[in-house]
Amino acid sequence: MTDKARPVRTWFYRLVCEILWLVFVQERHRLETAAIRGYQRELAFRAWYRRYLDAIDGWWAGPPPYGYLVHLDHVTDDEGRTRTLRRLVPDEDRARVVPVIFRWHRDGSGPSAIAARLAAEPDLYPPPRGWTAKVVRGLLTNPAYLGYVVHGRTHHGVPQPPRQWTWSLDQAHPALVGPAQFWGTYYRLHPGHRTRPVEAGPQRPGVASTGRGAVRHDGLPQ
Repeated sequence: MTDKARPVRTWFYRLVCEILWLVFVQERHRLETAAIRGYQRELAFRAWYRRYLDAIDGWWAGPPPYGYLVHLDHVTDDEGRTRTLRRLVPDEDRARVVPVIFRWHRDGSGPSAIAARLAAEPDLYPPPRGWTAKVVRGLLTNPAYLGYVVHGRTHHGVPQPPRQWTWSLDQAHPALVGPAQFWGTYYRLHPGHRTRPVEAGPQRPGVASTGRGAVRHDGLPQ
């Protein structure tokens, strides 16, 4: 080997090593990122599944709906671990307002008109944060007022029809409205979610959930 060929060989060897190192670093980064994302997906699934099981057992997650307060229960599992879980209990000052809102809607008032009527008398109808059409509409379509905990009402922010919801196996808290009143209001606001023919009416028995807590359209467990 000549003296001129040796620097060329050394340069080529270094180039190959640098390329292989870059490939190794990129592959290691890809594998580490995939592992982190897999771990995050696993954590997200476990959290979702825990909420799912809690909903089936009637435990509440998140802020309470208007008309309810949260009561904390300390529950110890078979392994001796204690968890603080939440049940809904009626708020005496606000629970009486909920049936009034449903009655006004049944009588023909829309969410905007109801919100204006409520806002005009805040002492008689204590507001959540403020009465708006969006707040009233959310109240009128919340199945929690039937006394059940419902999981899976939205998917990636998109409202799902009742047949996709998962209900608690038993009534978890006192209902503030009856099934006929709730379903009649719900289907007027979400006509596209009706799972049975219009003439059958929303109170006819029909599965409203594909989860373990199947509930009929009359608001009673199947």
